[in-house]
Amino acid sequence: MASCRDKSYYFSLLVFKVEDCLFRVPQQGFESQSEVFKTMFTLPSGEDTEQDGCSDDRPLVLEGIKADDFRAFLKLLYPQFRRPTRANERTLSEEESLVVLSLARMWCFDKIVDITIEGLEAMNLSSARKLELANGHNIVQWYEPELSALVYRKECLTLDEAKQIGLELVVEISNMREEKYRVLPLHELEKEYKARIDWGIKHDLRRIIKQIEDNSLDLLSTTFLTS
Repeated sequence: MASCRDKSYYFSLLVFKVEDCLFRVPQQGFESQSEVFKTMFTLPSGEDTEQDGCSDDRPLVLEGIKADDFRAFLKLLYPQFRRPTRANERTLSEEESLVVLSLARMWCFDKIVDITIEGLEAMNLSSARKLELANGHNIVQWYEPELSALVYRKECLTLDEAKQIGLELVVEISNMREEKYRVLPLHELEKEYKARIDWGIKHDLRRIIKQIEDNSLDLLSTTFLTS
C-alpha cells in the first residue's frame, strides 16, 4: 500500500540565492503568507519541468537583496528555527526591523508587517523617532498618538527632534499647541504657565549644579596633578 503525504506536515523545500549565499527553507512559509510568491509558484514552468528554487544548482535568485537582510526576514518567517534566546533579548534590532518591514511590504507579507511594527513598538522609541519612521516607512497608526504626545508634553521640541520629524510636522505641532492654549480657560493657562516656569527653573538648577560639580572635579584633578 502506497504511503500518503500529510497535508499539514509534508514540506517542499525551496532554495534561494541571495548575493553569494544559498538558503534552503520550507516553501510553505512563502506560499501561504505571500500572494506574490503564491502566484509565482502556481505559474506554469513551460517546457522545462524544473522550477527555480528546486535545488542548489537551480536556486531562486533574489536580485538587489542583501544576504543579512534576507536572514533577518527569515528569523520572523520561521521563528521555530531560531536558537533559544534570553527572554528579554530582542529578536531583531531596529535597523533589521526596518529592512524586514520593507521586504515584507514589497512581497505582501501582511502578517510579517504587523509583527515587525509590534517589535518596533516594544523598543520604547521616542515620539520624534516614531514620527520619523512613520514618515519614512508609512506606519500610519503612529501619527495620532505620537503627535499628541509632542503637543501635550511640557517640553518644547528640541532642534534634534525638529530635524527628525521635518518642517511640515514641526509647523503642525506648533499650530496644535497654539490652538490648545487658545481654548484653555485662564486658570488652566496660569497653571500650565507656572508648571513650565517650575520645570525651567528645575532644569536650570540641575544644569548649574552639574556645571559646579564638573568644575570642582576639574579643580580637584588639577590640584592633585600639580602637588
